[in-house]
Amino acid sequence: MTTTPHLLLDLAAAAGMPPLALDEHDCCALAIGNGPALNFRWLPDEEVLVLFSVLGTLGLQGRAERLMELMRANRFWQQTLGATLALDDAAPPHVLLARRFEARHVTSAEFRDAVELFADVAVEWQERLDPQAGAAGPVEVPVALPGGVPSFA
Repeated sequence: MTTTPHLLLDLAAAAGMPPLALDEHDCCALAIGNGPALNFRWLPDEEVLVLFSVLGTLGLQGRAERLMELMRANRFWQQTLGATLALDDAAPPHVLLARRFEARHVTSAEFRDAVELFADVAVEWQERLDPQAGAAGPVEVPVALPGGVPSFA
């Protein structure tokens, strides 16, 4: 476990929350309202912070059309505001939204704004994948990536 990067500490302070702390995998998560958890993974050797959310499952029904929609949304990040949609290795696959930040090249204010936009995009895509997703009420416990800690190597 490494020291929590200043971007996460400043994000929590600006939101009036207790400091975010990394776990033994250099990860932490934040639940915001009814939306998907915001998961953060710190890559200390690269000084990179990866933000990702699990948006839902890609079911069999309409899969080809849904994949085309996801691919088109990724084109020049036009429907993801700088983030990238992807699938994990689970069966059925989970749809992920991810964005990478180089800590030395982003200010705390820029990071905070980017996280807010990311959260909005994550909610929008979660609802597009499953219109009932947010109807269950607030997320009580942040959900880590199914299948374990992600590898970004």
